[in-house]
Amino acid sequence: MNKEELLAHDCNVSMVHSDFMFGSQDMSIMGQTHEGIEVEIFKNGNFCI
Repeated sequence: MNKEELLAHDCNVSMVHSDFMFGSQDMSIMGQTHEGIEVEIFKNGNFCI
């Protein structure tokens, strides 16, 4: 895909990014699909997907 096609699909085309860590031993994070289904992403401080 070219840059315009990527942007049309809401993709990030930045050449610069920063990574960082976050969390704690008791952190849990839930996500939600387009269908409304909840998905556990982070459980007890660990990624679970």
